[in-house]
Amino acid sequence: MDTNLTEAEQKKLATQATQEANKAIHDLVIKVINWKSGFLTGGFTKKTDKITSKEWQTYRKHLLTISQSQPRQKTIVKLNEIEIAIKKNGGFIK
Repeated sequence: MDTNLTEAEQKKLATQATQEANKAIHDLVIKVINWKSGFLTGGFTKKTDKITSKEWQTYRKHLLTISQSQPRQKTIVKLNEIEIAIKKNGGFIK
């Protein structure tokens, strides 16, 4: 962080960065849920509505990080099922 900033300004910047990161993950989770359920397949979609490989890897990493209540292997199986559903619904950029 910039050493010329006060402690309060540094905290504010850190909070803003965290909020932006949380919003990005939230938006990605919504995108994955929509494609998994096939919600977007019925209408017109733009290429930007589809999930990129980078987004998918971010989602996988996030889910594996936060899923502490069940065994890792079960989370991986769930991720594979989600990936199959998204592929079936045409949700990945080719």
